Amino acid sequence: MIKGDLRKASLLDTAERLFFTRGYAATTINDILETQHCSKGSFYHHFESKLDVLTALCRAHAAQAQERYTQILSEQDNALERLNLLLESSFPVNRWEEKLCSLLMQLIATPEGEQVLFVFFEELRRCFFEECKALIAQLSKEEQAFLPIEGLPELVFNAYQAQCRMILLAGFEMSADASGAPEEHALQTLRSIRYLFERVLDLPFGSIRIADSRELVQVLSGCARQVRSFRPPEEPVKKPDQAQMSLL
Repeated sequence: MIKGDLRKASLLDTAERLFFTRGYAATTINDILETQHCSKGSFYHHFESKLDVLTALCRAHAAQAQERYTQILSEQDNALERLNLLLESSFPVNRWEEKLCSLLMQLIATPEGEQVLFVFFEELRRCFFEECKALIAQLSKEEQAFLPIEGLPELVFNAYQAQCRMILLAGFEMSADASGAPEEHALQTLRSIRYLFERVLDLPFGSIRIADSRELVQVLSGCARQVRSFRPPEEPVKKPDQAQMSLL
């Protein structure tokens, strides 16, 4: 890795740590510079703004998810097993992504959050959709799945990502609602994603796995506590507009 790339990676690592420990809103560019002993000129050589740093983090995490997927594959994995591994790797709420989930949940009700979520899910789509499409086509060829419409894989993948966004929203709501309702909503959404793939593609019942339910709740709960700690006690919780969320 050349010197410029090392500096950029170091800035990203520092920014992610500060965003996670201090909160995105409370962290300034100067905080990042002071921690890195870096000049403003060096920072702006790599990033245009603090938001640009966060979108770069999203792209880096999507690439890491794709790398994890390729590393866990084996030659013995059949198409259905590979599809499950792909869904597990591209699912954004997991123990590897807890810091990023906390950052996304901090911003989910803000205009910045809309932009960041869009970048993150578009990057996940770029990393995983073509492979997902190929695996569904292979399952259809092997008569393990039913694919009556050519555009069905894209529709399924789009719906999958939309449901993932709703799970992040449920995590955000957990930071203000201790009733357990948002937690149950997240679990119901997880079940609906599994049902979506199995029913739409006519896969065997119980053949699709996305994430472990206990791990999902654990990660969301941890992120919710983190988000709550950054919110002033008197500040009301601003929920994102549902119409805007549906367009992300």
